[in-house]
Amino acid sequence: MGGANLKANVKTVNELNVFPVPDGDTGTNMTMTLEQAAVAVQCEQNSVSAVSQALAHKMLYTARGNSGVILSQFFKGLASGLEGLETCGVQQFACALVRASESAYSAVSNPVEGTILTVAREIAEFAQIRSSSCASFEELLELILQKAHESLIKTPELLPVLKDAGVVDSGGAGLFYIFEGMQKYLLGRPIGSGSASVAVPANSPAGAFDENSELEYGYCTEFVLQLLKSKPMREQFDFEKAKAHLSRLGDSLDMFAEGTAVKIHIHTKTPANVIEYCQQFGEFATFKMENMTVQHTQTHIANNFAEEYVSNMPPHKKYAYVAVVLGDGMENLYVSAGVDQIVRGGQTMNPSAMDFVKVFDKINADHIIVLPNNSNVIMAAVQAAECYEKADVRVLRTTSMCQGYSALVLADPNAPDIETQLSIMEDSARQVVSAEVTQAIRDSEINGIKIQKGDYIAICDHEIVCSEKTPDKAAESLIDKVLAETDKDVVTVFYGKKASVNAYTKLSDYMLSNHRSVDFGVVYGGQETYEYIISLE
Repeated sequence: MGGANLKANVKTVNELNVFPVPDGDTGTNMTMTLEQAAVAVQCEQNSVSAVSQALAHKMLYTARGNSGVILSQFFKGLASGLEGLETCGVQQFACALVRASESAYSAVSNPVEGTILTVAREIAEFAQIRSSSCASFEELLELILQKAHESLIKTPELLPVLKDAGVVDSGGAGLFYIFEGMQKYLLGRPIGSGSASVAVPANSPAGAFDENSELEYGYCTEFVLQLLKSKPMREQFDFEKAKAHLSRLGDSLDMFAEGTAVKIHIHTKTPANVIEYCQQFGEFATFKMENMTVQHTQTHIANNFAEEYVSNMPPHKKYAYVAVVLGDGMENLYVSAGVDQIVRGGQTMNPSAMDFVKVFDKINADHIIVLPNNSNVIMAAVQAAECYEKADVRVLRTTSMCQGYSALVLADPNAPDIETQLSIMEDSARQVVSAEVTQAIRDSEINGIKIQKGDYIAICDHEIVCSEKTPDKAAESLIDKVLAETDKDVVTVFYGKKASVNAYTKLSDYMLSNHRSVDFGVVYGGQETYEYIISLE
């Protein structure tokens, strides 16, 4: 029930992203981590210990993004605290929460206060102190929610970046909604309605709170889209045009309208594109998505699957490489550079630990080197590596596709040992300065830079550098700044699907006029979220 309540409030949690960019995905990651594990758990025993252990085990594999990994570790600790119990009392649960908090902290190499960790710790400590006076779980959860809310509101005071952005911590908010869902279940209240408002600071622009295998068959995606007047594109919605557009994103399209509700069924390999397009006109009254590749695989007899698996195994090699990549152009670049397997993902599309494990099983190598290429994917990759026993898996902590590509290009197939190989690749990745240009989704002011909704912001090493009215201008300002402050002399711009020919032509002309000595190139990346991904070496 906690996961269902979080799902009902996922938009609220996502919109608490610090940067005003269209990649706030904390709520999505936490929801998918908990929801997919809960669905997968089939425990014949009814003991608290057995159920909690089964859930925690599944969550290790369904964890997505940093927030999902931390949440999985929280439930791992909770299961540890409940181990051996047939039933659980209030005080036992409170003690288990302390174990859950400790486990969450241990999952992070450098714990930061003002995050979900703080909220988890403070509610655990509070619950342990107050549990002796609680006659029921209803009373305990009421106290937990009060403390969670209090702790959440204080997160901006502990983490300046939250205060500057005018938001509370999104992971902490997600944890709040999970406990609220538990309380609603016990009180018989409906999930997803009447959720407590998680207040944010008065200056908050957010207002009053809002896998990964190679797919052969794609996703069966089915939903009811409720058209809303509040959506800016609502008046431009045309049924036939929408049907024509969606038909290009997949097949088996069924679509009909009844009043302002539109029922849509489509088989697609890019459900994110379908969702993004439809949300221009309204929101989802119902939504269901199933991986048809998984469904197909599960219909095969186990022996047949094993025979197919063995016959398709690639030749054995010493080193193999797995990279998380988003964008068809970027995928082609990585393939040409020698990547063995690609996990599709990145911003707004964080792969789970199980997604990595499934890819590892397709590789026949002594050592597998993973390039996560996103700071929000590293923890899931590490968790997958720790769970995998069929090969030596190492995670090179690359935080961008530019870093990962540079490391992959310089990988030495004849390196004498894994440590030498990692050192070579790490040195290459370290030389790269990565930046992105994307469009702001709300007004904001960060580090003295005023941002208006619709502006193009340049982000370098996780800091906003500038805000401009056009993407080429933002890229120019960023490149000027980095070149002035470093000795970089190679600049490569990977343009995304949203970038116009006119914009990156202007950028090429600007570089020719102002940085003639710099080796400059423009390459199609095909990424969705960012107009430009920029590599400076």
